[in-house]
Amino acid sequence: MTYPDAGVERAIAEGFVPVRLEGGKFRDLARQYNVRWFPALVVADAEGRATHQTTGFLPPRDLCDELDYGRAIHAMAEKRYDVANRLFGALADRREAERAPEAVYWWGISKMRETKDPSAALPTWKLIPERWPRSQFARKVAYALTPKKPS
Repeated sequence: MTYPDAGVERAIAEGFVPVRLEGGKFRDLARQYNVRWFPALVVADAEGRATHQTTGFLPPRDLCDELDYGRAIHAMAEKRYDVANRLFGALADRREAERAPEAVYWWGISKMRETKDPSAALPTWKLIPERWPRSQFARKVAYALTPKKPS
């Protein structure tokens, strides 16, 4: 149901070289990527270094979100901040996406790394408690968004 979906096919064709393996036949590879259950999705770079992975069945929209998130994390690791920021921003716009608050968190990190200015994350991070106030990521950025009391 998921992989034959036109949106999933398009997302894979635009940014990935797909490899489908049966875990029982490729146990060493499963161990290398720390895959403990199937189905598993591993996003890896050209050298085979994993940059993102998720486990379990996902419907098409959720899988596309995971693919975009994996591409964004990979782009940030390669210092292609323009690509990372675009992908993280697109996920942020899908407020109902499970990865959205995490994408906004990393979007802030990407902006910080790009500018080498820690305060560059703050405008982006402010979106998290506004849109997902009960999320773990709202708690993760609270320290940075809480006004400091004068000493």
